[in-house]
Amino acid sequence: MPDLHLTPAEEALLAGSAGPGVQKAMQIVVALGRIYAAPDLTPITHAQISGVSYKNLGDAGVDFLNHWAAEGASVRVPTTLNPAGMELERWQEMGISPDFARPQLIAISAFRQMGVTPTMSCTPYLFPGIAPRRGDHLAWAESSAVVWANSVVGAYTNREGGPSALAAAIVGRTARYGSDGATASLASATGSAASVTGSAASAGCSAGASADSAAWPSAWRSSSGTGT
Repeated sequence: MPDLHLTPAEEALLAGSAGPGVQKAMQIVVALGRIYAAPDLTPITHAQISGVSYKNLGDAGVDFLNHWAAEGASVRVPTTLNPAGMELERWQEMGISPDFARPQLIAISAFRQMGVTPTMSCTPYLFPGIAPRRGDHLAWAESSAVVWANSVVGAYTNREGGPSALAAAIVGRTARYGSDGATASLASATGSAASVTGSAASAGCSAGASADSAAWPSAWRSSSGTGT
């Protein structure tokens, strides 16, 4: 099996030329590429991160995000977030416990520090300037949005995990395998595409919630359960 090919610029990032935060992101992207036998990496135009709820992250995940931000990691492409585990502005009047709210807000602050736009939505394609175009390569972790991008628009994205989507955003590329490879499906006619659009949008975050509770590695999570 041929090894993953990296350009000289990518090799430099992997070696730490842009600092430890970017190096960590490249290590994640490269490791996934080798696991899935990707031939190389491909640039992306946008990333969508799921697994944002504190119930997904736990204290270990929040600490990991803070450490990553402190290492100087910053996204290189427009990057958006799935909803958090609470309403960020009105959590007190909604009866959310401070024990949940404090680490949740810290996590969102770490995402902001890394340049992530806190859209708090499972449908990034509805925001102005974000909707992908045919042939775009993406790193999306929201499963319903992945369906929409691949089948309606003819973009290319695998169903990323939260950490891999963030890593791809930080280095501006993802491994070229699966739906990000040459065999990704394109939208055909308007009838079936319209049907997929409706089902993907109506599914919202629910389709990927259970899967993404396991997307952040267990070493990064100190609490269990599902969330967005």
